[in-house]
Amino acid sequence: KKRAKEATQGVIESIKWLDDMDLVVIVLDATENPYNQVNITIIGNLVARLAKLAEKIKFINKNLPNNLFAEVKDNLDLYRFDKALEIIWQKIKQLDLEIEKSQPWNLNDSDLKIFLDKNILQVYAIAYNLQVFLPETAEKILKQFAGEIRSQPPLFPRIK
Repeated sequence: KKRAKEATQGVIESIKWLDDMDLVVIVLDATENPYNQVNITIIGNLVARLAKLAEKIKFINKNLPNNLFAEVKDNLDLYRFDKALEIIWQKIKQLDLEIEKSQPWNLNDSDLKIFLDKNILQVYAIAYNLQVFLPETAEKILKQFAGEIRSQPPLFPRIK
């Protein structure tokens, strides 16, 4: 129920972008168990892994971008919410692949800091862009990745 409420709030927030509309059609795709959705798992794991690595070296994030990716903004301006979200998920998957490829858990502290400088910036930017679609989750990520980064409880705990 909480996830459905958050998704609904995201839709409502995105509708605020619309100016003079006669009709809005909203199509929501859901499964009985939203935890099975691959993208949700990826973002949850991504945030947890980067936070743990950052916490290990007491990483402080001072770079807080507050603008939409150009492609996301362009699609939102065209009311192509599906395309905007697809672009965000692509960026999430790219970052996840970068982490898998780089294996930052094997880096020394100075190399890890360089890795985190780049990738924490990216996760923060992703969270900023996710605000329209997952406002509560995005807010948690933005708070967690501002300033000194610490591990937090999972964004999407497993259902037992």
